[in-house]
Amino acid sequence: MHPLTTLLTLVLTALTSAAPQSPSLHRRQAAASELSSLAALKPTASPTALAQIPTTLSSIFAPASASSTPPSFLGSAAALIENGFAPSNLANVISGLSVGANSPVNVNLRQPATKIYPKKEKDDAPYSLSEAEMRAQIHIPSGFTYGKVQPIIMVPGMFGVLSRH
Repeated sequence: MHPLTTLLTLVLTALTSAAPQSPSLHRRQAAASELSSLAALKPTASPTALAQIPTTLSSIFAPASASSTPPSFLGSAAALIENGFAPSNLANVISGLSVGANSPVNVNLRQPATKIYPKKEKDDAPYSLSEAEMRAQIHIPSGFTYGKVQPIIMVPGMFGVLSRH
């Protein structure tokens, strides 16, 4: 995966969870707007020699001085794009971040056989999101069998690095 794709995925995640007091729809709209802005950027420079890469990356990620504020997440992403460190199909990469399994906006109409919201057991901790907000975060593929075949839930970051498996 292109490093900027990873960065943009982190940006989307940060933007959609940065303000828990805001409505989820507002956070998603803000994230979409920020990602659209990044997709519209065009490279204005590009390293012409390998020796330029460390210097350019240092200038993007390092604060100008010890007393200055480190660059923002979005500012770093924009600087990477402007300095030619983005994939040539950046707009496609960004649009792919918000569809299907990557979408924070899904419609899951089928109700669970056993009701678990707001609690399954009386001692369960309360949820911080509404059931609709949680259901919107889950992508259920069209071929899902709803228990006919046991599903496997994969959580990133569990059991080691994915590229090693």
